[in-house]
Amino acid sequence: MRLFSVVLLMVTFLFTLGVQAQAITGFVKTKVKRSHWLRIDAVEYRAAKYTEDKLQEKGFEKRNKGGLIHVYMTNVSGKEQSLLEFNLNQRRESYWLLGRYIAWHRTYDEVLSPGESTVLEINAIDQQFSEGSEYNLALIGTNWQAAGLSKGVLHEDHVRVSSMVLDTSLNEILFHVRTRGEGEVEFLAANVVGHETASLEWYKDKDHAIGSLKLKKALEPGELIILQVHIAEGGVQRIIHAHRRAYLDSFPIGVWKSDSTLYDEFKGLHIDTLMNAEDSNSKFLSQLSHRALRI
Repeated sequence: MRLFSVVLLMVTFLFTLGVQAQAITGFVKTKVKRSHWLRIDAVEYRAAKYTEDKLQEKGFEKRNKGGLIHVYMTNVSGKEQSLLEFNLNQRRESYWLLGRYIAWHRTYDEVLSPGESTVLEINAIDQQFSEGSEYNLALIGTNWQAAGLSKGVLHEDHVRVSSMVLDTSLNEILFHVRTRGEGEVEFLAANVVGHETASLEWYKDKDHAIGSLKLKKALEPGELIILQVHIAEGGVQRIIHAHRRAYLDSFPIGVWKSDSTLYDEFKGLHIDTLMNAEDSNSKFLSQLSHRALRI
């Protein structure tokens, strides 16, 4: 009976040790084999900026001393491929997440058809991902081999797409590009990855520009948009990126309770939302419904 208990204790110990070994594999530096089917098109960075003078978050344990990392990539193989995780600076994804060095991350599409592009977003809040830090990135496929590799220095471009909105037809994109540098920037062209451009118009100023881009074919609702803006500065050309899902933008402009005689004037000023604390049977709400104003 004692021998059985000893054997059972040893088996339990070995099993527990195995579980612990599995749990800490994310904390071990890893080396991966290469099986490149993924092209890394760009790695862009935006340093975290905030003030503690005007806004304080009670109970927040770790200040953001890093920034946002956006990885743009394309499946260049002839077959469907899948992404599993990423390795950063020779450590697995789980190491960064469990250690709270990364607040969150997401890949827009993990299963990629031939020629399809996607974006990996990493909100890296640790100081080792601050401006000027070196990085070494490996995207891992389902065969546990590196599908794509990239290494370099995290640097925020002073030219960036600050906004991108769509019209009701989902085939016209209005985007704003801002530059905060001292040199003159020339805006050359723009396109959406995987789509043909019907027309492009620019409205340019010294330190910013607005582009109106029409596509030959409308985007599918929810489709990932990857915008590429081609610029030149100091005789050197480069591409900056932006991305979002395709959906109709709605920006309500409203006022608080007002005189019903002003409703038509409101609509003429593109005010489409009125606030009023009344029940659904009130004259106010019936007039809103009749005049097609939103509540």
